[in-house]
Amino acid sequence: MAQLMRARFVGTGPAAQDPVLFQTFYRPSTIGGSTPDASDILAKVRTFLNTNQANIYSGMIYRALLNVDVIDDSNGALVNSWTGADPGNVTGTGTGDPMPAGTAWIIRWQTSTVLRGRFIHGRTFLGIPSETQNIAPQGIPNTVGGATMQTAANALVTGFTTGTQMVVWARPVKDPVTHVIIHPGTNGPIISATVRQDGWGQQRRRRLGF
Repeated sequence: MAQLMRARFVGTGPAAQDPVLFQTFYRPSTIGGSTPDASDILAKVRTFLNTNQANIYSGMIYRALLNVDVIDDSNGALVNSWTGADPGNVTGTGTGDPMPAGTAWIIRWQTSTVLRGRFIHGRTFLGIPSETQNIAPQGIPNTVGGATMQTAANALVTGFTTGTQMVVWARPVKDPVTHVIIHPGTNGPIISATVRQDGWGQQRRRRLGF
């Protein structure tokens, strides 16, 4: 069992039918988390998003949820919450028409942690891209935007290599009928990131908790 901190930035704007969510998880440097941990995490995620302004449609605004929740990774229970300093909003600058609502860049996170015979991997969605700046002639992500995001994702991972660690949360598995936990959840430190270059993702709506 470990306690993880969850950072969430919510994107809204004219291109989004529903709010979109950029969500990441961390092992705090202080057991149980702290206000400085929350502020540090939000500031670094904001830097990542700000680097990718051109990869987000103009008018989309990402705002941090300042309550950085602490979650028990084994069962998903909320155990605490810390209020971080507001890192400031990020507004997309991508030109042209927006891509369809729900379309997103995909960042894949790799770990060296094995769970039930497989490496724990995760992914995070970042939307909404713009057509003019973000699409190559074949309809796939353009290489310039992909390279920018790859560099920013690498920097986000390496920014948490000491103290606080960026992780992938492998959620608990529950019985579909009784909802009893069959396999407790766990987490693995992220060692690398890969931005998908051969296609787009489709972010399904998540419950944002506000």
